[in-house]
Order: sequence, then C-alpha cells, then structure tokens
Amino acid sequence: MVRVNFNIRTTEGTKAVPVYMVLRWDGNRLVYATKQAVSPKNWDNKSQRVRRVLAEKNYAQINDSLDKLEQNAKRVFAEMDHSNNAITLDEYREVLDFETGRRKRPFSDFWSFVDYFISDAPKRIDPDTGLKLSPRTIAKYSGTRALLKQFSESTPGVQFSFDSMDDGFYNSLRSFMTNIKKYNQNTISKHFTVLRTILREADEKGVRVNKAYTGRSASAKPQEAFAIYLNKKDIAKLEELEASGTMQRVKDNLLTGCYTGLRFSDWKQLNSALFTERGIELFQEKTGGRVVIPMNNGIKSILQRNGGKFPLFYLIRNLIST
Repeated sequence: MVRVNFNIRTTEGTKAVPVYMVLRWDGNRLVYATKQAVSPKNWDNKSQRVRRVLAEKNYAQINDSLDKLEQNAKRVFAEMDHSNNAITLDEYREVLDFETGRRKRPFSDFWSFVDYFISDAPKRIDPDTGLKLSPRTIAKYSGTRALLKQFSESTPGVQFSFDSMDDGFYNSLRSFMTNIKKYNQNTISKHFTVLRTILREADEKGVRVNKAYTGRSASAKPQEAFAIYLNKKDIAKLEELEASGTMQRVKDNLLTGCYTGLRFSDWKQLNSALFTERGIELFQEKTGGRVVIPMNNGIKSILQRNGGKFPLFYLIRNLIST
C-alpha cells in the first residue's frame, strides 16, 4: 500500500510555491511535482488542499487536479504491486510520467510493445546472473514474436490487445501450436514462458494487462528431455577409430565436445589465447559464466594433430550439413 501526501516547501510568505506529491511505500519515498502552485496562506495543511477562498481563484481546478493525481498514483501502484515484484523509485516515477502524459510511451499497442521489448533487450540485465541478456535469449523473444504473427494471420478474429488476452486466447494459441505447428510440449512451454515474460514487463510498466497470463491457461509444463550421451568406453572407442582428412577433423570436433563439455555456441571461441596454467578459461556465451576446463591428454592430442589449434567447428559443421 502506498501513502500519498501533498506538501508545500514553506508555510511563510505570500508568493505562490510549488505543491509536491510525496509517495511512501516499503521504506521508499518519492517526491513528485504536481505542476501546481499556491500561496502558503491559502494552503490547508490538514486537508492538504487549497482553501476555498476568493484570494485563490483557481482553487477548485487545483484541488481537482490533485484529486486525480492521487487517484492515478494509487491505481498505478496497485497495478504494479500485483506483479509481486519490488517497486523501485525509477519504475514508479516512469509509470507516473506516462500516466500524466509528461513522457510519451515508446509503444502504443501490443505489437509495438513487443518490438520495443525486443529492441530494448540488449540493454537489460538478467536479475539472476547480473549480466546482460545473451543473444540466444533475445533470439527466443524474436522467435515467439514470429510465432504470434503466424497465429494472428491464421486465426481470423483473434484479438491482440493487452486486455483481450484471456483464457480463450491462450487456449486457442495452445491449439495452434499443438495441432497446426505440431510443436512438442517443451517448445510450447518455451513460447508461453517468453509471452508471459513480455506481458509481465508490460504489467510492471503500468500497462493494463489481462491477468489471465498469470494463470494455468498461459503455461505448459515442460517434459523431461531424453539425453543421449557417450560414456568413457564410448569415447575410448571413438579415439581408436581410424580416420583421415575431413573425417579426422570431424572426429576431433566430436572429441573436443566430449572433453570440454561446452555448448556448440562456445566451440567457436576456442583458441590458444584462452590457454592458461590451469587449463582453458573462458566465459560461456549463453550464461556469461566463467569456466575452467582441465587440459587433459585427449585435448593435448587434438591440439598436437592440428598444429596447436582446435579444428574450425563452423567449417566442419558446413561439411557435415552437405
């Protein structure tokens, strides 16, 4: 709950002074300009409004403006508080500026908000890692946008507005992904997760979003994936396999993946500059996390066969695909 007060800086003098709205919640204090001014002698500290006196000709308009500002401040806070995330001073001020028209929103409808959300993503920080969002994460946002566009074009009458996205909307979207796109449960879960992330961001920015996005209809439980892996005996057999030329480089790439445990996205950055006394040190592209990989005999053999370098993965990938 937010507490709202209206104050003036001084009670002395006859010259008009600014009226400020002071908002307090959870130990926070936000002072917000009302753009109204009043003579101190005509200000009632108890009611926190302008006295009804002839000396203040515009008292009714000023009081009406303060009433509306207070109502907006409380409504906006309630909508932001619904997301269960801590409300910061900057976020609250930003939404109030949008509501009062002091700042123009960088979006006007659902689609323009999605475009704004994606374009702004490279500047956002992941609260879990403290790092900027990875290109892989941003690509997921774009993928979900493309899916929603396909859903919109193939489903006549579907409404893409924040307040119309109800349970029926999400059920139709689920049907589209299941029956038309033939997506598996994990892919459906991924797109619902991205869509909820987008709508939560809009909600926190004071946009009036249908709360159905927080319910079960806008979610899908992912299934446990079946992981195929090689054990030590499998890797030993692969090492013993005779190969030459291109197939030797393909074999070395596969062994590099086995020995390092890196994702494909990290293979391309493997080079001698990452070699240290402790092994291979690098920052992962997806998570931004720092890893140290021991330089075992298998890796040393691969480097020796390739002139002290790792095989060029992107070249091998092209060869495999053709």
